[in-house]
Amino acid sequence: MKHTVLSLLTITALITACAPQGVSPSEQGRMLQEKGDTRGAIQEYQRALKANPRDSESALLLATLYQESGNLQAAARYYNDVLRQDPANLIALNNLGKIYFDRKAYKRSLPIFRRAVQADPSNPDTHYHLGVIYLKLRKTKTAISSLRKAYSLQPKGSKAGLMIGRIYAQQENLDAAIQQWRRYLQENPNSPQAYNLIGIAYQDKGEPKRAKEAFDRALKVSPNDAEAYNNLAGLALSRGKLNDAMRYWKLAAKNEFQGSRSKRSGYSASRKGRFGKGATYQTVIGLNAQNAQQTNSSGDELLKAGKYSQAAAAYKSTLARKPKDVPALINLGYAYARSGSLKKAISQWEKALNVQSTHPVALFNLGTAYEEQGSFQKATDYYRRSMSGLKDKGAVYRSIGRALYRAESYRSARENFQQAISANAKDAEAYLGSGLAAYQLNELGTAQSDFRNAASIDSNNSAARFNLGLVYLQQQKYSLAAEAYKEASEIRKNDEEILVNLGYAYAQSQERKSAKSAWRKALKINPNSPRANNNLGVLAYEDGELQAAEKFFDLAGGLPASRENRAALKVKQGDIEGAVADYKRLVQADATDAAAHLNLGNLLLLQGEPEQAAVHLSKASALDRVNPEPYFNLGVAHHMLGKKREALSSYKRFIELAGNDQSWIEQVYRAEEAVLSIEFSPDPL
Repeated sequence: MKHTVLSLLTITALITACAPQGVSPSEQGRMLQEKGDTRGAIQEYQRALKANPRDSESALLLATLYQESGNLQAAARYYNDVLRQDPANLIALNNLGKIYFDRKAYKRSLPIFRRAVQADPSNPDTHYHLGVIYLKLRKTKTAISSLRKAYSLQPKGSKAGLMIGRIYAQQENLDAAIQQWRRYLQENPNSPQAYNLIGIAYQDKGEPKRAKEAFDRALKVSPNDAEAYNNLAGLALSRGKLNDAMRYWKLAAKNEFQGSRSKRSGYSASRKGRFGKGATYQTVIGLNAQNAQQTNSSGDELLKAGKYSQAAAAYKSTLARKPKDVPALINLGYAYARSGSLKKAISQWEKALNVQSTHPVALFNLGTAYEEQGSFQKATDYYRRSMSGLKDKGAVYRSIGRALYRAESYRSARENFQQAISANAKDAEAYLGSGLAAYQLNELGTAQSDFRNAASIDSNNSAARFNLGLVYLQQQKYSLAAEAYKEASEIRKNDEEILVNLGYAYAQSQERKSAKSAWRKALKINPNSPRANNNLGVLAYEDGELQAAEKFFDLAGGLPASRENRAALKVKQGDIEGAVADYKRLVQADATDAAAHLNLGNLLLLQGEPEQAAVHLSKASALDRVNPEPYFNLGVAHHMLGKKREALSSYKRFIELAGNDQSWIEQVYRAEEAVLSIEFSPDPL
């Protein structure tokens, strides 16, 4: 369950109002924080605390930064420091409580939320968390009391209102549960969840007519509610109406593919970061050694002019007379490399090292060549050997960092990029590399800061804006991502990938017209753009233009997202058999495609083939161990097959993974009911 870290804007404003005229580390930290420089802000707050360990404001700001960047251990430490000085600090109490809550350390979070309630009795979120904690600790009466308080403080959209009814239902007090959910509907009349829960309760009471009325009301307020169709299918099946059950299940599947998080791949964006020199990780091959020694002026001039074949001939002429001329060997290798003959280039640089084993330019060039060939360990070794003889240490550290990054050694890569920044604080490429490594390590605040620095140093660096957009996409800050990609597109006007991601950011911000425009521009650059075609297909799909969607998905070619979207389209069109065939082809082409296994398993279950469904749902759960969805349907499949032990295990795993995520509330309820029915069944497991 994800939580928003409480805002510190009010505190910041108060501190600023009474700050002295000189710029203190704490003030500097706030200024850097406002600019998005997380790493710099952290350093300044640490300086402030070193100067004054009792500076609780800096400790609080530092704790929130650590929490936002995912360093929860450090965040907890500083929140505790704040609370030692200010035991009633509401922000520290709530944020610390949520850290322990998310880690399921309920006994540790309980006293913290109690203190938070004392500090602010009017906060519904605090009462809700307290209620859930009591429920987890099996203190049901106290849980209901806390949840009722949360509900009374915020009845509209309240999670607590639904939760109270679920507790009554688990206690088999179905009348009280129904009464509670009806009270909830007075404040939330358009909640399909409440109507579905009421319907399930009536079904359990043996009142099918009233159950159907409730499920029908759920569809009235939300016509595409797949859960209501599923419930109607189960109700029809319990009454022996198999044809009606199949009809409702097909409607459920059709609508689940419309709205589920895992059914359809949806829009596609490029998630691969960019180094600044072009769109790939490659760098210019080799360094020209002419500054070290002028051995062949005509060859050097030809090299400068980019006439590499003629330059190579001139250097070969020199080497025919002087075969151990190291600068000529190096420059000949450079000419070969720039002509695309990397093997010949390596040969010349190795000859240069046979004459002078420590020549830094030959070592550096070999590092670059081996990096280009994908031999990253060799590349790193040669770069390191070149370090002592080259003046520009920053360039060497940057090259080592890039090779390590390409070898997926992100932590070590970042350390070397930081060394490059220490050598040259204006090295935009080093900031880019450091940011990319931080992005791969999921240190998004640091990545954001590095990309901002790169953009500030080099105003024409489109890669810095592109990568900054990636961070915002990951943070789901889509309007900021759109701004970053718009700036990148102004620098590189004919870049298909930038336009695709710009459209993606617009689409996620519900700016569909702007998204369509960006993707249309991408198609003008490349009519066969897989992602642009796929995304235009998704737009058409969502607009009900199914023929246009099919055309775009076909033009997207082999893009995995488009293949899955084509299969989802068939479900939308009612062609379940065709969708099953497509998903079978998908899992044959890529046995590690968790979404395809999940969707195939779900459809096979719908077709009444639980044994085959269980095979694919098991694979989906193994490939994506943190996704609750396959476990729920896997439990259903095992249950249908009479494998109660396996069903029980799957249902419990689903409940554990779903946690308190309200989007799974109805399935959790059904899974808990299934667990109870299995555990209290007279038949042995």
